[in-house]
Amino acid sequence: MKMHAPQKIQAYLAGPDVFLPEPIEIGKLKKALLLRYDIEGHYPFDNELPKDESLKDPRQLALTIAKGNEDMMSKCNVVFANLMPWYGPGADNGTTFEMGFMSARAMHDPNILIIGYYPDGIPEQFSDRIAKEVYDGKVKVNDKGYLVSTETGRSVESFGLQDNLMIVGAIQKTGGKIYSSLEEAAADVKNLLAEKQQKQSVHPQEQPLAKKDGSTLWGYSLAKCSVVGAAAAAVGLVAYVARQKKYF
Repeated sequence: MKMHAPQKIQAYLAGPDVFLPEPIEIGKLKKALLLRYDIEGHYPFDNELPKDESLKDPRQLALTIAKGNEDMMSKCNVVFANLMPWYGPGADNGTTFEMGFMSARAMHDPNILIIGYYPDGIPEQFSDRIAKEVYDGKVKVNDKGYLVSTETGRSVESFGLQDNLMIVGAIQKTGGKIYSSLEEAAADVKNLLAEKQQKQSVHPQEQPLAKKDGSTLWGYSLAKCSVVGAAAAAVGLVAYVARQKKYF
C-alpha cells in the first residue's frame, strides 16, 4: 500500500518585508525557515505578474498585486503577520488588512489561524509607543481616567496590548498568539492547530452554523468577539465578503 506524506500546512507571510532591502531574499529565508517545521510558506513576491501592457500603469499594477495576494491568502489556512511598527507606532496597514481578510474567512472556516510576531522581539505596549512617537510624551490621565494628549485632548488606546485591540482580538479569536520571532511562532503552529481541533470537538457550537440559504454564521454572537480589525482590517473583511458574493 502506497503511503502518502502528510500534507504541509499552507501559510501566508504577511508583513512589510516586501518594502525592506533585499525583499526577495528575505522571503526565501522565511519560507526556508517554515519548511523546517513542515509549513509551506507563501510570500507576496511568489506571485507572477502577467505580461500585460496595462501593468505599465502603476495603479493597475497595484490592483493586480492586491488581487494576487488575496488569491494567495485564500489558499492558506494560516497567516504569519509581521507586526513590526511601520509608518508609525502601529503595524503596517497592508498587514492589518490581510489579517482582517483572514479573520473574515475564520467566520466560516474553523481551521483559520492568525499568528502575530515581531522579528526583533516583542516591543513595549502600544500605548507607550503612541505616547512617545505621536505625542512626544505629552500625555496625561484625565479626570475620566483616560490617557490623553495634553495638547489635543485625543485619547490614547491604552489596554496593555501590543497593538490595536482589534488586531489582537482577531489573533486570539482564531486561537493564535503573538510571538517574539517567526521561528518561535512556526515551532508552535502544530500545537495551536491541535488545540483548535480539540476545542472544536469539545465545543461544537463554536463551529460555523449553516443557515437555510447555505451561508454560514459563527456560533457565538459577533458582539462577543473582536471580528473586524482596525480600519484596514475592517476593509480586509469587507473585501473577502465581497469576493464571496462575486462583486469583483
